[in-house]
Amino acid sequence: MTAPPMNRSHPSVLHPRSGLALMEILVVVAIIIALAAVVVPIWNVHETRTNKSAAEKIMRELGSATSNYVAQHDNKLPGEDAPGATDWEAVADPKNAEVWFNAIPKQMTRKPVSDFASNPAAFYTKENPIYIPGAPYPTNDTRLLRPLFAVSFNSKLERKSEGGDKVVRMSDITNPARTVLYLEEGLPKEKRSVETQPRYNGQAKGSARSFVGRYNGKGWLIFCDSHAELVDPKDTLDVTGQILEPETNFIWSLQH
Repeated sequence: MTAPPMNRSHPSVLHPRSGLALMEILVVVAIIIALAAVVVPIWNVHETRTNKSAAEKIMRELGSATSNYVAQHDNKLPGEDAPGATDWEAVADPKNAEVWFNAIPKQMTRKPVSDFASNPAAFYTKENPIYIPGAPYPTNDTRLLRPLFAVSFNSKLERKSEGGDKVVRMSDITNPARTVLYLEEGLPKEKRSVETQPRYNGQAKGSARSFVGRYNGKGWLIFCDSHAELVDPKDTLDVTGQILEPETNFIWSLQH
């Protein structure tokens, strides 16, 4: 007995699940999109919290190491920055060994920034003791031209001595608990926390005008007594972008 001929007039006989398979794919895609809408914000919150905690730890270590440095150096604070442009050559110059970014990491028994001059790319890794995980460091060759700091020393503290040298002693600071020592420094292309702030440039020294809030609009400040506070940069500036006067809650200058 011969088998009856196959009916070729109905495509559904050959592809009975084609329409169903398409629907299944669309359902899976919709589920993935819905899950992403839930998971991504949760992950972002987790990442922000992790970065905030890591930055706090680093900033506190800076404050503590600076206190040790002061105790060992006749009550003097480290230098705020290298003279002139802070490029890799200047950073590695032995004359700048007592600038904070070289002197303080040594107090932490870690590499000073000068050690990264021969391998600038490593400066933007956790090998660097002042690396801030939540900071948007550059990923192209611009990072090799000069170090970009996500933490800076308060530039308003230093003043010239009678001999013309910049020097400040901890004893010159009348209110250490409210005087800022270190701040989170904005990096180039990073969104300004306050519209009236100038463009961020990642310098080794800064003030409220370069202070950035990386964690839901807030950033870390370290004060001269080594304690840390999470602060909104908007609370440190007036409406014109200048340091808020009078300097009571946040003191930046020695004369206050």
